Amino acid sequence: QAAADAEPEPYKRRKRILPLDGIPFPHYEDFLLDRYPGDELIVEWSRGCIGACSFCKGKMIDGKYRTHSAEAILASLKHYVEFLHIDRFTVCDPVLNGDVEEMAKLCQLIIDSGLKLQWRGEAIPHKEQTAEVLQAMRAAGCYELQLGVESASTKVLKLMNKLRLFDPDTAASVVRAAHEAGIRTALFTIIGFPGEDEEAFMDTYNFVRENADYIDELKSINALHIITDTPMMKSPIGMLDP
Repeated sequence: QAAADAEPEPYKRRKRILPLDGIPFPHYEDFLLDRYPGDELIVEWSRGCIGACSFCKGKMIDGKYRTHSAEAILASLKHYVEFLHIDRFTVCDPVLNGDVEEMAKLCQLIIDSGLKLQWRGEAIPHKEQTAEVLQAMRAAGCYELQLGVESASTKVLKLMNKLRLFDPDTAASVVRAAHEAGIRTALFTIIGFPGEDEEAFMDTYNFVRENADYIDELKSINALHIITDTPMMKSPIGMLDP
């Protein structure tokens, strides 16, 4: 009873662990994995995000982007294949391709190791995500990218604070290159973002229509929902004057 009546401890921000390789990967040695449905393991390769979208709280929660090294990720994958007999993975990171150079290195290590894997995750369609990197990702087992395009309007991307990461032409190039590399493409979209007029909506509509042969799934078509403490919540009017 005394514990239930005690005052809660005040929140204290902890110092971030750097480098991330200081955190060992979970071995799941004490789990009876055959009691869990499915054949896919959720894994974490990085924390934080390279973006700072006005509607998202991810960077506020977990800070700037940092990633495990390619060598550490490979070691975890080898363990899961050899000891758990799992070769399918969903990477739960806010962004899979925050460090494209490290991603390319990981892909080469996977290819050289001879591991036969299948993995997927969320990604940003930015300009560093070249066709060559996408081809290497497919060769290393990436079978699906869930791309946070959100809008194909330059105006709306600016309001979302995403225009610094990519523009509509870059997004189209990445979607097409990913599909052509054999990677399934799934897109996130937001409709009705504050400041989106009919012309801006039609930009997104036409983007989908013009790239339909390269888009495998519209994973979400959502109206904006306001998340606590995001820039959009704190200054909804200010968002309309980027």
